[in-house]
Amino acid sequence: MTANRAGARPEDAPRLRAAPASPPRGAATALQARGAGAAMAAGAAGLYCVGWGRAFGWDASNTVGRFVATPSLLDPFRRQVSFNNQVLFSALEHVVFSATGSTDERVMRVLPIAFGAAAVGFLAWAVACRQGLLAGMTAGVVLGANPLALLEFREARGYSLLVLCAVVGTWLLVGLEEGDRQPRGRVLAYCAVMAVGVGTHLYGLAVLATHAAALSGDRARLRRWLPRWAAAGAAGLAPATIPVTRALARRQFRTFRPLFPLRVAYDLLGGQPLAFLALAPLALIGLWTLRRRRPVAATLGAVAVMIGAAWLLGPEFLYSRFFIWLLPAVAVLVALTVARRPALAALVLVAVGAQVVTALPELGEDQFPNRVAAGLVARAKLNGSRPCAIRSTATTLAAYTQDLTIVRDPAQLDGCDLVVVAEGPFDAGLVRSAAQRFPYSLDLPAEKPGVAFSRAPLTLKG
Repeated sequence: MTANRAGARPEDAPRLRAAPASPPRGAATALQARGAGAAMAAGAAGLYCVGWGRAFGWDASNTVGRFVATPSLLDPFRRQVSFNNQVLFSALEHVVFSATGSTDERVMRVLPIAFGAAAVGFLAWAVACRQGLLAGMTAGVVLGANPLALLEFREARGYSLLVLCAVVGTWLLVGLEEGDRQPRGRVLAYCAVMAVGVGTHLYGLAVLATHAAALSGDRARLRRWLPRWAAAGAAGLAPATIPVTRALARRQFRTFRPLFPLRVAYDLLGGQPLAFLALAPLALIGLWTLRRRRPVAATLGAVAVMIGAAWLLGPEFLYSRFFIWLLPAVAVLVALTVARRPALAALVLVAVGAQVVTALPELGEDQFPNRVAAGLVARAKLNGSRPCAIRSTATTLAAYTQDLTIVRDPAQLDGCDLVVVAEGPFDAGLVRSAAQRFPYSLDLPAEKPGVAFSRAPLTLKG
């Protein structure tokens, strides 16, 4: 047995455990943990399938139209438009498209829903194994019902795959560091999982950075893991080289968002007023119970630095969903609190109920009227008319139609017979010009309504 150095306390030794060193009371049996994981995954999948036939959103339509429904499986690896290509996810969706020949919304949503449900179920199983059945189910519902998850896990985008990689990769890392051995198969599995996360979204590199921060207190561990992180990062970036290079080379505007850090915290801790009030204290209590663990403090510091850097740099495109990979950590913190004070599970029920009830009315509603607008465009072309779209409406229409003229200047309107505006906020100047030039207009219904202008009368029905 190796003696501790003078003055050192046992709790100061580097660890990578979210749970206390002693085995938790009431830990679920293997069968109970698997049951919790399966139940949470099935419940999440059912919830995410509500309204899964609604029209694609702006980013998803761009993904399907530009990178998925294309002639070559190589297209996801060599194309980029507006930072939308999440390369490995686009490639997987291209396989689905090639196998089915379909871009139906439900077909394109199968993979993201499956990945999201798997992330919820895997987290519930992993937490239940350590902290008990109630804690496992708490972690699952906190992750699965968060508004960010309800939006992104149900869309044809790669965020659910990124979260799944973060959950599985962290679980593999913890298992490797807690064990006495480093099985090559597990190490390779970790590198592969994290490479998929990086190849899906550049913020997969941020997940690797938090893993590095968690082990930063032990130089021997860092030396052992640095080559693995480098290999995972390089393997993930390799297939995404061309799209990433084109994205980084694109000129961006800088926009400072004063409240961005608060927005990230709000969205991660409930994303809904009542849910935030219920979950934020539980997560803070969970964090407080881990305050003596050096990896937790280092990881928290690394996350704060990354959010702060993104905030201060102020890139043109910056959203709280970029930090969706932190949602499982929030769910674990809440679960740790509930494991110690089961009565506080009532607050979790309040939060989840508020999130789901608030979201349900909009789960099946089209965000943009792109599908309706595309129908008008198709009818115009059949009639020999010249259809046009104002600016970025062409992007939200990408999965439905691309054979139209993009209007960027009022003078171009004279060459159009139909002009559709299916995405907001609209270019107010161009919309006013279209309203002045065309005798007929038609409102296009959606969560964010659009409008169509025409030289002939318009109806929504063919």
